[in-house]
Parts: sequence; C-alpha cells; structure tokens
Amino acid sequence: MDKGKSDRILAVVSLAAVGIVCAMGMACRKEVQVPKPRNWTMELFLASKERREAMLEHARREGMVLFDGASPFREGLACVRENNKYGFMDHSGNIVVPCQLDSSAAFSGGYASVRMNGKSGFMDRQGNWIVETNYRQIGTLSENRAAFWSQEGRRGYLDRTGKVIIAPQYDAGFDFSEGLAVVHGGPGKRCKYVDEEGKIVIEGDYDLATEFSGGLAIVRKADRSWFIDRMGIKAIPYEYKAVGEFAEGLASVVIDGKSGFIDQSGKVVIPPVYGMVRKFSEGLAAVSKDKVWGYIDHSGALVIPCRFQQAGQFSEGIAAVKAEWKFGFINSRGNPITAIQYDYAEGFSEGWAVVMIGNTFAFINRQGEYLKVKQGNEETRRESLAE
Repeated sequence: MDKGKSDRILAVVSLAAVGIVCAMGMACRKEVQVPKPRNWTMELFLASKERREAMLEHARREGMVLFDGASPFREGLACVRENNKYGFMDHSGNIVVPCQLDSSAAFSGGYASVRMNGKSGFMDRQGNWIVETNYRQIGTLSENRAAFWSQEGRRGYLDRTGKVIIAPQYDAGFDFSEGLAVVHGGPGKRCKYVDEEGKIVIEGDYDLATEFSGGLAIVRKADRSWFIDRMGIKAIPYEYKAVGEFAEGLASVVIDGKSGFIDQSGKVVIPPVYGMVRKFSEGLAAVSKDKVWGYIDHSGALVIPCRFQQAGQFSEGIAAVKAEWKFGFINSRGNPITAIQYDYAEGFSEGWAVVMIGNTFAFINRQGEYLKVKQGNEETRRESLAE
C-alpha cells in the first residue's frame, strides 16, 4: 500500500475513533445529571414528622395518654394539663385531681397552690380545698408561707391556714428561704430582705437579689454581683460580672467573659475557660465550649466529652441531653439510656421524666417505658373535661 493511501486510512480511522469518543462523552454527559441541591431542612422535618407520628401511634397502642402540658413529679403527684385546664396524676397513672383547675403550682408541704372559678387557695392531695380566698393568685408554700397577689396587684404573705402574716404592700415578693424573703418595692424600688414577720433585716440597695441557700445569697447592682451573708455583709471579698448559686461547695463565676468555678473562700478552683456552665449536681456540671456541651467533675476534668447541643443537670443518675435536634437521656458515664428521639425532655424526678412528642407531653421511666393512665380512671378523666 502506498504511503498516501495509508495516511488517508489512518486519518479516517482516527476521525472515527474521535467520533466514538465524542459520542461516548456526550452519552456520559447525558447520563450523569447534576443533582439538584437537597433541601436538608425539609428532609429532616419530614423524617422527624414521620418518626414523631410513629412514636405517637406506638404510644396510643400502648394505652398511654398524652397531655397538653405536664410538670415533673413533686411529693408523689405531677401537674398535667388538658384543654387548658390543670389537674394532678400519681405515679400509677391515676388522675387524682381532675383537669378542672384554671392554674396550679406543684405540691409543696402537702398543699398545691391553685386557682379555679375566680378563687385561689390551697388544695390537698385529694383535691379538697383547704384554703379558699378571693386573691388574684397565691404562690407556692415555702417554709409554711406563701406570697399572694391582692386584687390591687400588691404582694403580701399568708401562712398555710390562709392567715395574712404580712400585709400586701410590695411590687414583688419571692419565696421564703432560711427564714428570709426577697421583696421589691417601696422607696427607691430596690430589693430588700424581710423576716417572717415582715421586718426588714437587710436594707440593701440592690437591683436584684436571690434567695438564701447555705447561708449565702447573691445580690447585684449595676453590672456587678457578689455574695452576702444573713447580716447583709459581703461574704466573699470579690465581685463578678455574673455568679451562680453554690452547689456541692462550688459556684460558677464569669471572669473576662468566660465561666469557671470558685469555692466558698472565693478561690478559683476550675479556671474560667468555658462559654457557659451549669451548677454541679451529683458530682458533675454541664459545660460548653464552642457551643457544644459536655460534663466536668469537681477537679475540672472533662469526664463526658463536649458533643451535645444542650445538656441538663444530673438527677437520679440521669441527665437530659440534645443531639441532632432531638432529646434523650444519658447516664453519668455518658452512655445513652434511651434513644435520642424526643422533641423536648426534662430531668428525672421520682423515677419519671417529662418528654415532649410534637405538641404533646408524656412521662417515661428509666427504661423509656411510658406511664399509662389507669383503665377505669380514663372515663372519669374524660367526664371531668366535658364538665
């Protein structure tokens, strides 16, 4: 074959090959589609909604009743809400006080502060009125005394029999603790402390003040906070941007924008290196770095790594945490004891924890089992709602 003919054949073959390659490339470009951007927010929402519906369906099959609202157990009873009315349930799921109350606080000293049909007062564990008044509202009993709001909006105090022991005269009044209560009002509109007879014992010029705990209280003026004793004397010779109450011998403080802990002498025992902290409970405190939460012990050692979006206090050996936008529970070693699947969760109290599924509330035990309302009691509960 002459060289010219050979070159022409090679050119044709080369062009054919190029054509095949180009065709294959076109085919590949047609097959490999650029994916549309995924709407991760919507996908998470739909997945969450599907899981939530599955949880609700499982709860209904198990005979568990969901509430519009619920509070942790106190003194054997939990306040629950249905159709914007309040009642109380015991550990066995019995509705012992039907959901007929307009408002209610948790039980304290055997009584609950409630309001119903324009009346406010104290109710016992059987739902009997013990004290009935015309006041706007009565606070929770603390040290056998409770703040009340008069019809004129002034605060005073009464005892567990309903007897007024401090006439209504304050703009605000808080619970008694260690024999003293914080009140607000009067000349200068500042906070001060009164005793059980209403006598002013600490005439402080404070913007804010807390209840006494362990002989100490926190007071604040302008942008500084410090601790005082029952005489009103500065108990620790330092002032801070912000402080927390003492728990297990340590209190949180903010120094140069970071949080750490001091002992009762004011000595910094855990350096301020955290963005936020919570008080110690059962030997551990929740701390955050870069908006991620974990837990430290009294030595400051990080015993549960920072990996949670939120972290609650330990109670009964368990803490509620948030991860991947859902709540669940861990033990003191950081191991999960329930699935991270709830829309909200509170700490355990008396063996049960309040969890939120969608817009409804339920109670679970340490095994993640739901508390069920007793059969037979359900009809009574429904009848009370219809009244």
